[in-house]
Amino acid sequence: MKKWIFLLLASLIINSCEKVTPRNTNQPLFECSLEEQNRFVYEYMQDRYFWYKYLPNVDYKNYSSVYALLEDLKYELDRWSFIIDKEILDEYFEGGEYIGYGIKLDIKDNKLYITLVYPNTPASKAGLKRGTQILEINNKPVEGMSFEEINLAFGEDRVGVKTLLKVIIDNEIKEIEITKDIIVAPSVIAQTILEIDNQKVGYFVFDRFVAPSSQELKELFSYFKAQNIDSLIVDLRYNSGGLVDVANDLVSLIKGDGLENEVSFKLLYNDKHSDENSIYYITKDSNSLNVDNIYFITTYYSCSASEAVINALKPYANVYIIGSRSCGKPVGMVGGEFCGKYLLPIEFEIVNSQDEGRYFDGLEVDCAAQDDITRDFGDEEEGMLKETIYLIKNQSCSAVAMQRELPTKTYLKLKGFKEIVGGF
Repeated sequence: MKKWIFLLLASLIINSCEKVTPRNTNQPLFECSLEEQNRFVYEYMQDRYFWYKYLPNVDYKNYSSVYALLEDLKYELDRWSFIIDKEILDEYFEGGEYIGYGIKLDIKDNKLYITLVYPNTPASKAGLKRGTQILEINNKPVEGMSFEEINLAFGEDRVGVKTLLKVIIDNEIKEIEITKDIIVAPSVIAQTILEIDNQKVGYFVFDRFVAPSSQELKELFSYFKAQNIDSLIVDLRYNSGGLVDVANDLVSLIKGDGLENEVSFKLLYNDKHSDENSIYYITKDSNSLNVDNIYFITTYYSCSASEAVINALKPYANVYIIGSRSCGKPVGMVGGEFCGKYLLPIEFEIVNSQDEGRYFDGLEVDCAAQDDITRDFGDEEEGMLKETIYLIKNQSCSAVAMQRELPTKTYLKLKGFKEIVGGF
C-alpha cells in the first residue's frame, strides 16, 4: 500500500498537500458490505480527522452510501474531504494520468471559457485553445447551468465517452466532437527568460504537483541556473495542488543553494496523533538556486501545495503575490484504503517555519490583476504577467492594482477528484 500525502486543491495530500500513502488502520474490514464500509469511514473519521472533535453524532448504519455518510460528517470549514476509487488516484499521482479531454475551464462574465489546453490531447487535436468560449455541451446551452450541471454535462470519466461542444473560436461558431482519453499532461506548461530593466527573470507556468513534476522542475531549474537568472516569476494561476514531497522539491530548487537544512514547512496532526507531526527541510540539489525576489501569480484555483510553497518561502525571501486571492487550503490529507477505494479526509494542517498558516480565506495579493485568457502564457501584455512586470520595474503596483482586491467574480467550483485535477 502506498502512502500519499496531499495538499490538494483544494487538494489532496497524503503527505501531500495532496497525495499521501494511505495507511493501515486500526479498523480493518473483514468484508465489504455497506455496513462495514460505513463503519470504516465513521471510525476513521473519529480517529484521524483533523476536526474530529466537531463530528456530529450519527448512526452510520442508517446511510445508503459511504459518500453520503462522509458529507454529513464533514466540518463546516472542510470543502475537500472525499472518497475515490484507488486506481484513479494512483494513476494520477504516480504517472500524472487522468481520463478526460485535457482542458481547464473558468467562468468570466457568466460565460464558460477554456483557460488551458494540454498538448497532444483530444482537446488540442480538435483545435480547442485558451480563450475558446463554450456555448453548448451535448446540445444543452451552458447559460443558466449550475456548477454541478456543468460538471455532469461532460459525462462519465471513461475512455471513449464522446461530447459534442458548440464553441466560439477566433470569433467563429463551430461544433466539435471530442472523445475522452487517458491524459498525460506536463506540469511545466510554459517557460521563458524575460529581460526586465537589465535583469534576467525566469518565468514558468507550473500546473500541478504530481510525481513526474520533480524531474520536470529539475530540468527547468538547470536551465534557469545556466542562464544565471536574477529573479523568478512562478505562475500558479490554475495549480490546484498535489504532493507534499513535490512542494518541498520546488521550495528547495528556489532557495536550496544557501538555505540547506532550514525548515520548509511542518505537518501538524490532531492531538490523538501529534506524534506523527513532521518537518520538511530545504535540501540542496545541483540545480538549486538562491533567489531573493520571487513573484507568484495566483487565482482562486491556486490551492493547497501551491499555497504551501508560497507560505514556506515567506520567511526566507521577498515574496510578492499578483492576481487574485488563492483558494485557502492550509490543510491536507493522508488517507485510508478500503474496498478498492481511498477515504481522503483532512488530517493535518501545514505551517511554515514560523508556524504561520491557517489561511482559510486564501493568501492575500500584493497587486490585483485579471487573468487575460485572450493571450497566451508568457505574453508580456497578458494581464497578470503585465502587472508582475510593472511591479518588478517600479517596486509598486499599478494604479488599478493598488486596490489589492478584484471585484467579486464567479468561479467554477469543482469537487472531489476533478478539483484535484483542476479540469476536465
